[in-house]
Amino acid sequence: MKSQSAVMISRALKWTVALVLAVNILALFAVPFMLSMRFNTGFEAYWSSPGAWTFFPSDRAAWPEFLWRLCFYEICGMCTAVMLWQARGVLSNLAGGRPFTVENADRIMAAAMCFFVISGTAFCRFLIELFTYGLARTLMMYNTLFVPAAVCAGLLCLVLSELFRQASRLREDNDLVI
Repeated sequence: MKSQSAVMISRALKWTVALVLAVNILALFAVPFMLSMRFNTGFEAYWSSPGAWTFFPSDRAAWPEFLWRLCFYEICGMCTAVMLWQARGVLSNLAGGRPFTVENADRIMAAAMCFFVISGTAFCRFLIELFTYGLARTLMMYNTLFVPAAVCAGLLCLVLSELFRQASRLREDNDLVI
């Protein structure tokens, strides 16, 4: 028997996740433009003289940093989009009254893999920044804490995935008994 409040909450969350997913996809397309504004003229100069802005960095020395930052942001953005899509599917199953299914376990497992990809990408960025900026500046950046946080979130998703998988097996066994 489904609780009406739980169904309403899961539907509201599903629409919220869909909205955030749409914004995330728009942000994926905006990242190259925002980065190129930063590398060319800076945000303040762009808004005061938009004719000076070009898509790619005009300085050849800025290209390597532009490219690795672009790759980092795009990979993380794509993984976030996949995680939001998986969350949308889990919430759809919850709204339908099917919380403990193998499909939900697989969706949570996919989200865990995305967290590990984000963690690996952040670790690569950490190494690049370590050799580019040095130890002191690199340790002060948010990316340093991002690596273990993404690993912990991935491990938590793995545990939740296995819990959902075990619960679906118990539910199947229970359905066969009755």
